[in-house]
Amino acid sequence: MIVVSILAVVALPRFNTRTFDTVGFYEEAQATVRYAQKEAIAKRRRVCLDFDANYLEVKFAPAAGSLSCTADLVSPRGVTPFRVTAASGISFSSAADFSYDPLGRPSTGQTIVIAGDGSRSFTVEAETGYVHP
Repeated sequence: MIVVSILAVVALPRFNTRTFDTVGFYEEAQATVRYAQKEAIAKRRRVCLDFDANYLEVKFAPAAGSLSCTADLVSPRGVTPFRVTAASGISFSSAADFSYDPLGRPSTGQTIVIAGDGSRSFTVEAETGYVHP
């Protein structure tokens, strides 16, 4: 009983779920950016990624050659609109809206930074659209 009490006093305050939430959101955002590129190539349409402070939304151009993304993209789970939302206290601290063309090339390369319990970032390469930590 005493050992359990000591562990509860020492270990529980160190168990921070926000760290897990930050890592989870980082992984989900990175996967969403990769998925958007694959969908642009598969649909042969422009796919846009719109960043807000605490969410990322993905849309696509309804017609070939269209530059505006107005159609909702269906998420891999079958949900529309395709939106990835961060938990409380987690946000994009550095991310700008961009799009993939029908060949999977991004309109701009950038480093996307997610702030929460610590900071994590991943890069979208300008020429290829390659996404990596």
